[in-house]
Amino acid sequence: MKSKEDIHPEASGRGERLHDKVVVIANPDSLFAYQLAESWKPYVQEVLILTVPDFYQGPVAPNGIPITSTDEYVKPGQLSKWKKEARRIRKLEKLSYKVDGKKYRNARENYVFESGLPSVRRPYLYGRQLAEALKHIRPDFVHVQEAFTFGGVSLFHQQSTVVIFPFGGDIYTHSQTSLFAHQYMKRVLRKAHLVMPSAESAAGYLKERFSLDEEKIKPVSWGVDLSVFKRMESPAREETKAKLGIPSGRKVILNVRRFRPGWGALTALETFIDLVKKYPGKYYCILLGGAGNDKQALNDAVARLNSENLTDSIYLIQERISLEEVSDLMGISDVFVNLMAKEDMRSSSIIQGAARGGVPVMVDQPEYRLMEADGFRSLFVSDQDPAQVADTLHTLCQDKEKLRKMADDNIRYVTEKEDSRRQVKRMLEIVAEYNNKR
Repeated sequence: MKSKEDIHPEASGRGERLHDKVVVIANPDSLFAYQLAESWKPYVQEVLILTVPDFYQGPVAPNGIPITSTDEYVKPGQLSKWKKEARRIRKLEKLSYKVDGKKYRNARENYVFESGLPSVRRPYLYGRQLAEALKHIRPDFVHVQEAFTFGGVSLFHQQSTVVIFPFGGDIYTHSQTSLFAHQYMKRVLRKAHLVMPSAESAAGYLKERFSLDEEKIKPVSWGVDLSVFKRMESPAREETKAKLGIPSGRKVILNVRRFRPGWGALTALETFIDLVKKYPGKYYCILLGGAGNDKQALNDAVARLNSENLTDSIYLIQERISLEEVSDLMGISDVFVNLMAKEDMRSSSIIQGAARGGVPVMVDQPEYRLMEADGFRSLFVSDQDPAQVADTLHTLCQDKEKLRKMADDNIRYVTEKEDSRRQVKRMLEIVAEYNNKR
């Protein structure tokens, strides 16, 4: 395999591209897929995004990275065989529900995703398809995002260096809904060459819950693009607020996570309703909708806001909006909330909101406490009482000096600790170092 110097041209003083090929396996709808693929471009001859037909949307990503689907490489006979295998796996999975214990039964009862309970059946099929495609593409490196959905490729492909980037739902939620799902996730992660969560707090959990070798786990935050996410100053803030029809003089509060019940969306909705009713004319609250949300919960929330005549104070965005539009909303927000109670990775939305000058109010989680120890500032609340969260928001918004100080501290923090260029370079260096030892 190639050395670290071969992978990184600047390490040896050379500027030429190398004859390496990198594949990023992901949902092409993910911004992270584009970012990771883009970061590899200076160092390799070819980089592409690989996905399965269920997620394929076109041959080119917005940043020009080529996208290919497994159906270009998989023969119909192969797919038919794997579908039969996947159906047998589903039968075994259902049988495991009867014997896998109270912990998993409770997890299934509390699972709140629009698509229903996760099953290993489809990820197994995806893993087969992806591995067959990689056999033809023959990359040097494979980067897999969403370990539960796409990580099955590690079970069938070991020729390349396979790096898995698990999301919070992969390890804390989906894989905990049955013993079968847990064992699947355990095998997927153990077969990967490197596992790179975005949260420092996830390292111990991965080691203990999935019996991973400590040397395999390399936490790295994705960071934030500071050229895009930077503090919005006056008069740009006032102009953007006026453009969006936000009444002058109101404090703007944003829920930065998608509108999913499991991600704290309903708590945020109840909090905002309580806040604008207690303090009419003082606040303008925004909830992000669009892609990747729970449609039924979204529709119910829209109906409620309309029936209670709250749409002049609470804006629930139903359509999909661009990253630039999200950045603008973060830029005009005085405060943003993250009321997701389930343990999660280090959310890019939190880092982005802080980089834009917003002050976070969040449910207490281990990862954000680790960030706090490094200089990050937030108010921590319980998700159990929306009225209490609303009071916390109001008290914070009345203290202009505290808002300013927390915002300044967080901009300093993200500049020093979360510059995406530095973070991505660190990721690539870790991969290069591993590859040099392999």
